[in-house]
Amino acid sequence: MNKECGIVRDLMPLVIDDVAGIESKEYVENHLTGCEECKKIYQEMNAEIPGKTEKEKGNEQKAFSAAAGKLKKKRRFRTLKHVLLGILIASIVFGAGLFGYGKLAQVREHVYYGFYKVYLSELDNNKVVFTMDYRGSYDDLSTMVKEVSETDPKTGEKKLIMYVYLEKYRIPRKMQEPNQNQYFQVLTAENMAEYSEIRLGVPEEYQTIWVQGQQITKASVQMNEYFFWSDIEEKMWDFTRESTDGKVAFTDFRISSIELIVHNQMYAIACTVPEWQPWVSGRQIELADQETILWALSGLREAGIQIDKPNP
Repeated sequence: MNKECGIVRDLMPLVIDDVAGIESKEYVENHLTGCEECKKIYQEMNAEIPGKTEKEKGNEQKAFSAAAGKLKKKRRFRTLKHVLLGILIASIVFGAGLFGYGKLAQVREHVYYGFYKVYLSELDNNKVVFTMDYRGSYDDLSTMVKEVSETDPKTGEKKLIMYVYLEKYRIPRKMQEPNQNQYFQVLTAENMAEYSEIRLGVPEEYQTIWVQGQQITKASVQMNEYFFWSDIEEKMWDFTRESTDGKVAFTDFRISSIELIVHNQMYAIACTVPEWQPWVSGRQIELADQETILWALSGLREAGIQIDKPNP
């Protein structure tokens, strides 16, 4: 027996069981055509293995099909598990991103002081009006006032500093119309005396716009007129009451009838105040005539509201 016969005889069981590869089968078949001894051994070996009945073949096929079915189910389950896991991870990432965006959307930060201005105006009654000039910005802005107590490095003296600045959302929010220049606070002379400085910006970066003792620009006639009516409006609210259903109403019907005149007069004057120009908050309306003004003031006086000026 040569070396080739030994290889063929080792492959015979695999060929007979039909588990050998195509090349191995061809190799064995080619050798058997020229080797009678190996051919005889192959025939004897093949005869020793009983043939499978149709039932056995059917059972094998069923077993194979069942195994294949289980394998497919496992593969489908594994695929479905991966898909669901992917959806879950994507949902978590999306939810976390949405939550983070929602949080970030509420975060506000200060605006550099070079993008806006604050002007101080002194009224005839010595009150000081703070006006914010937004420089035509369309951003959703908030005016912030912060008091800080600082120590003078030279004298060691404590001094109170007012910081005025704007805040905007970190994720910008735009408005349909630009911000209207308007006042945001009014302080009495006594209040102003408490501050050593007023600064535009934040402690990290600022510009000083007023120091104690510095003269403040006189307010325009229109601004004085506006705050005359504004003071009347405040006094009118001292004559209000709350009903059982939570609604607020004036205790004197004459004040109620004059309320609209006062509001319209305030708005009409605000549109003309030079310090608040340009006026972009809606259309301007006409001022009330002198007769209407006198009637309104007379009614307020009769209701017990003190009017500072007889004829504004």
